[in-house]
Amino acid sequence: MYPAIALIVTRWSLDIEALISVIVVEAVSSVMLYHVVKGRLTWDVAVIGLLGYIIYILILMHGI
Repeated sequence: MYPAIALIVTRWSLDIEALISVIVVEAVSSVMLYHVVKGRLTWDVAVIGLLGYIIYILILMHGI
């Protein structure tokens, strides 16, 4: 109960890095979910997840 109250009353201010993180995670998760539902979770899907992480790190290093 207390964490829920804290989340409700906390003032949220997301910067560009946080928004990019959410977008990358949602995109990669959608691709992986599709493959899990189809029963085809293979090594190339893991590479897609790794590429999403690498893209996020590169964006953070170059500072948009």
